[in-house]
Amino acid sequence: MSVKLPEFLYSGNSASAVSNNEQTPNYKIKTTLKPKKGKKFKLKFADKGLIKVSEILNTYFDNASYSNSNNYLNKVNIKIKLLFLIFILLLISFLNSIVYQLTITIILIFLSAILIIQNSNKNFTKGYIKKILYPTFFLGFLLSFPASFNFIINGEPIINLIHLNKEYKFWIYELPENIFISKEGLSVTILITLRVFNSICSSILIIQSEPIEKFIDSLKIIFIPSSVRFILLITQKYIISFSRSVLEYYFSLKSRLFTEPDNSLLYKITGTKAFLLYKKTKSKFNNITLAMKSRGIYNI
Repeated sequence: MSVKLPEFLYSGNSASAVSNNEQTPNYKIKTTLKPKKGKKFKLKFADKGLIKVSEILNTYFDNASYSNSNNYLNKVNIKIKLLFLIFILLLISFLNSIVYQLTITIILIFLSAILIIQNSNKNFTKGYIKKILYPTFFLGFLLSFPASFNFIINGEPIINLIHLNKEYKFWIYELPENIFISKEGLSVTILITLRVFNSICSSILIIQSEPIEKFIDSLKIIFIPSSVRFILLITQKYIISFSRSVLEYYFSLKSRLFTEPDNSLLYKITGTKAFLLYKKTKSKFNNITLAMKSRGIYNI
């Protein structure tokens, strides 16, 4: 028994094409799906990565649900918040002391705690914490942790790890006989991690209080040209649109395929997906160009 791929996935009159007045590629997928016992529909590694990136982009660039919440930051003027954000980021960049960075961390955690208590929303709390901790771990701690070893930054040993028979040298690199975590290296790791945490926490704390569009518009107080602000706004809008399109495509595909497709069919589906995203991108920017021309902007 074989299950044919639904007609609307590859015909010229798909649901997406009808809604956007676009046409899919003029070839048809003739391959049939053969059910495999015990194997459900699964994405390949590349598709999983694309879906994850789309989810991250949609989470960070679409803050409309958070900005509409009622909290103490919504009552502060957006220009003051922007200037405060610039000041705190400069402060984080120039302070090289762990004590000062830790002080900023405690202040930001206190402000974040007040924000979470005011919202009293489980989804908001979970999303807010994930936005801060995940980048801090991967971009701060994980990338800087190798610096704590003595073969990167030598210093006073704190924790002995490995004892080798002899010292190894390769080109300009040197692996000492005793490998340990040094005090100086650990200080560098802690400092970088605190800097990343403070930068991300302060940015999320301020930006989530207002729609990103308003922050982009308020950049004029620091003399950012209107053309640059317009490009940033269009970029933000398209990132959200693209991430949502990828997620919608994934969920629609998952709801229609109950078994794991073979590679030949998967390649054709991927080709159709790339073509649809290209057509949608082209159509969207054509509409933007026409909208700009209708408002008297012809130098584009």
